[in-house]
Amino acid sequence: MLSYDLCAIPEVDAFFSSIHNFSVAEFGGTYSSFYHESQLTKNKLFWTSETSWGKVYVENNYIQDCHLMNFGRKVMERRSYTCFPWSAIREETRAQKNISGARREHNIDLGLSMANLRWNCVTGLALSTFPQNKVFSKDLLHNMKLLNLINYELFKFATNFNALLHKTSCHQLDLLKLSYLLPKPDISKYIIDKYELSLLSKYF
Repeated sequence: MLSYDLCAIPEVDAFFSSIHNFSVAEFGGTYSSFYHESQLTKNKLFWTSETSWGKVYVENNYIQDCHLMNFGRKVMERRSYTCFPWSAIREETRAQKNISGARREHNIDLGLSMANLRWNCVTGLALSTFPQNKVFSKDLLHNMKLLNLINYELFKFATNFNALLHKTSCHQLDLLKLSYLLPKPDISKYIIDKYELSLLSKYF
């Protein structure tokens, strides 16, 4: 089973960083993560804005009890798409509450998760913020059209790797070679920062 960190590809890392930086600047985000996983082999691509939480999550095997992960899995068994604010999913066990507490210690809370299942691959994006930012997911949902456009760029890029990820013999070098042949994803055409918007408003 291959787990490949897209941070290793500078142009792709820059693309995901631009999404994270947009979340930080416009909505007060603190953490962003992405994954694209074959449901046939469990080979996956992933990206995170910082690695310390991921390390804690894996080392403590939080995936077994995480209420957000469990909810997402159950939904994806019945549907091909989901989008949910973390605040809508309550912890039910002590283990789940401990995971949420550990997540907040890393300044990660009140996020929004989106996932899509197609062609035997799940593509997921999560954006989150600090515990005091109560309007974060609400603000994101008010900008759903933009989020859908960003998700489209993510999905369009990630699906290029499906054939490789479905192979049990998938290797990092194969993914790296393919990545250099692909046009690099870009969200700049969808995003106008507040300064540019204020300038445009003078003329329109």
